[in-house]
Amino acid sequence: VHVLRCENNGADKNGFKDLSRIKVSGFHSSWLSGLLAGNFKAGGGVFGGGSIFVKLLRRFFLPDHSFLMRKHMESSLNKLSSTYNPSCIVSISYPFVSHLAAKNVVKLNATPVWVADNRDMWSGNPYRGFGFFPAFLERKIEEKCFSRADIVSFASEETRKIYARRYGLDNTLSILNGFESGVSNNCDYGSNAKSETLRFVHTGSLYNGRRLIEPLLEAVEKISSRLNVQCEILLYGNGCDHLVDAEMCYKKNKLVDLRLMGLVSRDQAYEAQRSADFLVVSMGREAFDKTYVPAKIFEYARERKPVISICDSDSELASITRGHNLGVATYAPEAIADYVVNSVKGFGTPSVDVEVLSADFQFGKLVSEIEGRLGIAKGP
Repeated sequence: VHVLRCENNGADKNGFKDLSRIKVSGFHSSWLSGLLAGNFKAGGGVFGGGSIFVKLLRRFFLPDHSFLMRKHMESSLNKLSSTYNPSCIVSISYPFVSHLAAKNVVKLNATPVWVADNRDMWSGNPYRGFGFFPAFLERKIEEKCFSRADIVSFASEETRKIYARRYGLDNTLSILNGFESGVSNNCDYGSNAKSETLRFVHTGSLYNGRRLIEPLLEAVEKISSRLNVQCEILLYGNGCDHLVDAEMCYKKNKLVDLRLMGLVSRDQAYEAQRSADFLVVSMGREAFDKTYVPAKIFEYARERKPVISICDSDSELASITRGHNLGVATYAPEAIADYVVNSVKGFGTPSVDVEVLSADFQFGKLVSEIEGRLGIAKGP
C-alpha cells in the first residue's frame, strides 16, 4: 500500500496509526491552493483565510477550490504509478479533484482497477454552500468520472442508491466509515450515570444551526425534573455561535448546565466521549440529512455508551442507531427523555455487537471487491 497525501493542506497528519507495510509520499500544493482551502486562518485582511474575498473566490472554481492541486497531485501520482505499476488506485473525495487526477493517471498507465471512493457527497451537498456554476455542470463531471471507474464507493447506502439511480451506475458499493479498532477499553454497554448528575456530550460541528440540538435541550428539562438530577450538556466543536445566548440563560438554571467547549483535538474529543453518560449526534431536517451518516456515530459505537441520535426516524442514521441497539433516534424531546430515564433505571440497555461497524470490517468489504476484480483467490 502506498499513500499519496498533500503535505500542506492543513489536515491532521497524525491519522496514520500503523505504517507497517505502508509507504507514504507527499506533494506540496501552491500557496494559492492553501489560501483557497482556508489554511491561513490566522491571516487577516483581504487575503486572510476567513475573509469574504477568499470565500467568494472559492465559489468561482470548478470542480472545487482545490482545483489548483490537480496538476501537483496528478504529477506525483503518475510518478508513483510509473515506478510501482499498481494493481489498483483508490482516489478519495473530498476534494473531487482527486478523482479527476486519478482518471487521467489510470488511463495513461492502464491501471487494472480504479476505485472512486466518496467519503463525502459533492454535488447537491448543502454543507458545501452554493458555487457559481449550476449543479448540472458539476453532475456532468461526476458522471464522466464515475462511468469510467471500476468501483464507485460511498459512505452510506442511501447515498449509493441516489448516485446509482442518477447516473445509471451498476458498479457502486456502500462502505461505512467505521471506527478504529482497539481504541476504547469500554466493553460494557449502558449508562454509567451517577445519581447526582448526567453528562450529555456532543462532539462535532452544529454548522450554525443547520444541525439541531434543540430537541436535546428541551428533553433535558424533562429529564432533570423526572429524575431530580443535574444535567450537563457539553458541546465540542464549532458552529455553535447561535447558542451563546442560550448558554448564558442556562447559567441561571440549577438543574441544567449548557457549555460550549469550542474546538478541541481529536484525542480531547475521544476523552470527552469517554467521560459522557450519553453521547449525542445531531442532523438537520433537509432531505440530504436522511442519507448522510456522520462519522461520529461510529466513534460513539466504539465507546459502547448510549447514543441519542437527533434525526428523522426514517433516516439512515436512525437505521444504524436502532439496528445495532446503539440508542434512540428521534427529533421528539419526549422520546429522548423516556429513553434516558429508562436507561438510568436500568432498562433498554441491551448488549451490542458493533464489530460490523468497525473500519476493519467495512473496508474489508472494499478489499474483497478489489480482489475479486483482480481475480485474487480468497484464503480459507
